[in-house]
Amino acid sequence: MFPEPQRWLRRAARGRFAVAAALTAPWVVRRLRAEGLERTLTHITQLSPWTVRAIRRAAGHLATEDAQVAVAWAFKMAPHLEGACLEQALTQYVLQRDDSVQFVVGVKRDDAFGAHAWVEGDVTPDDARDFAPILVRGEP
Repeated sequence: MFPEPQRWLRRAARGRFAVAAALTAPWVVRRLRAEGLERTLTHITQLSPWTVRAIRRAAGHLATEDAQVAVAWAFKMAPHLEGACLEQALTQYVLQRDDSVQFVVGVKRDDAFGAHAWVEGDVTPDDARDFAPILVRGEP
């Protein structure tokens, strides 16, 4: 039968966020490849308030964990988007920038080499717990 209303609304919000991510991601990926991480982050933080409001209106508000799922889904469903954690985290950061989130890049805590990027809101994602932050941007 029909899913319960709260679950349906959550799915709809994720879908809306995923569409916004699919539209934002090409800009993020192009900037990152052309200018590197530091300049891309500078561009993101210098977006005009009007642009940030427009992005927010299009994406809606989601919890950080739900936003991460929606962005991953957008990258998976759009074959022209190639992106690992860095591209996905930057896309999520653009869409949630005014939600008191932080963009974080970390390195493995153990002897094995590894790096990971994520967006941190009120909770740290489970897949980021094994990494020590080396770059943090945004409001806590």
